[in-house]
Amino acid sequence: MPAAWGFYLRPIRAEDQPFLWEMLYQAIYVPAGAPRPPREILREPALAHYARDWGREGDIGVLALETGTHRPVGAAWVRLLTGADRGYGYIDDQTPELSIAVLPDYRGRGIGTRLLAELLQAAQGHYGALSLSVTRGNPAVALYQRFGFTTVAEDGSSLTMRRASTAGPAPLWTETTTVSDYEVDLNRHWKPACFFQAMQQTATHHAASWGYDFDTLLAAGQVWVLSRLRIRFDDFPTPNETAVIRTWPKGISQRVFFLRDFEFRRPDGRSLAVATSAWLLIDPAARRILRPQTLGVDVPDNGGLTALAEPLERIAMPDDLPEALAVQAGYSAVDMMGHVNNARYVEWVCDTIPFDRYRSGRLRRLQINYLNETRPGERLLLRAGEHDGQWLVYGQNLDSSQRAFEAVAAF
Repeated sequence: MPAAWGFYLRPIRAEDQPFLWEMLYQAIYVPAGAPRPPREILREPALAHYARDWGREGDIGVLALETGTHRPVGAAWVRLLTGADRGYGYIDDQTPELSIAVLPDYRGRGIGTRLLAELLQAAQGHYGALSLSVTRGNPAVALYQRFGFTTVAEDGSSLTMRRASTAGPAPLWTETTTVSDYEVDLNRHWKPACFFQAMQQTATHHAASWGYDFDTLLAAGQVWVLSRLRIRFDDFPTPNETAVIRTWPKGISQRVFFLRDFEFRRPDGRSLAVATSAWLLIDPAARRILRPQTLGVDVPDNGGLTALAEPLERIAMPDDLPEALAVQAGYSAVDMMGHVNNARYVEWVCDTIPFDRYRSGRLRRLQINYLNETRPGERLLLRAGEHDGQWLVYGQNLDSSQRAFEAVAAF
């Protein structure tokens, strides 16, 4: 299975100044085969002003640290350089310049992409645009272009690039939540359904930040519905613990699915869970799938940024699973879409699993595919059982004769 990302992010602080100098040095582009310049080059005013005296008014930066060792491995930051103190990527006195670097041994792991996405979110609302200077031929040019930077000036081999804050939706969204007593199970672990509720909430808030809140979409005859979700649990928070939830879209799949990933971490960066999901845009009146272009906005794909690099495939489900649970879509199960909420299915799945499993181990993985909605009052028969070391569940709608969902869990 793919390993956890192994890193976490936090704002750059004044005490990070020595590492910021190292990042400034690593940010100097050197073509393959060419010698690196001596470190004394950092004393030159044209470079030193990008890092000197960190923490000035207007400074915004993000640090990447290795989980466990807490060793800093990369950084991205913006600083306003004006008047006679202007930098290589100067556009005007209102636009700060961006710098980014990752230690050589840690490149190629998605750290730069994650740093850039986080920095763009942090700078949102503070500046109308960001600029940078990059050497033509630097592989980072493609990364900047994926995040909406465009070339506005050229000087020999040097490009000046700019990204307006209005260039597109905020690429990444972060929220925190505190675990309540009533959200935990017999082991004092945050219940799996609560992870699903938190993911739905953060995704909704992120979309709302683009101007696509539920009511606005509904008025346009559009809503998002969750189609598939796969989550890996690394740990479970307990009452009064804080979980940091980060989410981002990552493009379109199979022409209809909006892909979105999630991370859950403790404030110190330790992983709680990672997830990947697929959503559909539908017409709520006709209950039919709409093409992504109907939304009318270019959803950022975040350059391939991935939390869980596992496919959202169909689940191989035997038809002869034993009957496990009969449920009905009552008042508490139905949401404002007029059907059973995605998290309620997770509760039903968990209810089919014997208590001994929860007492002797932890749920490690869960995938659920939502196939057909369940309307108010409709009855489901859940069939469940162990198959090839996994716990399989599906729900058959007794009123419509359709299969409502399929799920697979592993301990």
